[in-house]
Amino acid sequence: MKHFLAKFIKVDIFIDYRVIGLRVLLLEVYWLVMYVHFCTMTEILDSNLKNFIHYKRNTSTQPTWIFLHNSGVVNVRN
Repeated sequence: MKHFLAKFIKVDIFIDYRVIGLRVLLLEVYWLVMYVHFCTMTEILDSNLKNFIHYKRNTSTQPTWIFLHNSGVVNVRN
């Protein structure tokens, strides 16, 4: 009887560790994706900000707005 219960307890602990391991793996993948997304977005923002400053220096006093878009930063002239 003890052996039978110990077998189930071991199985339960094994399943719990598998679920915890899967959650940790998914969390690591999530943080990796967010890190890559953050790096690419800052790179896009940085390059567009440089282009925007360059554009503002070489144009007249026409107003320019920057809108964050899904594909990056878009300059809109009015």
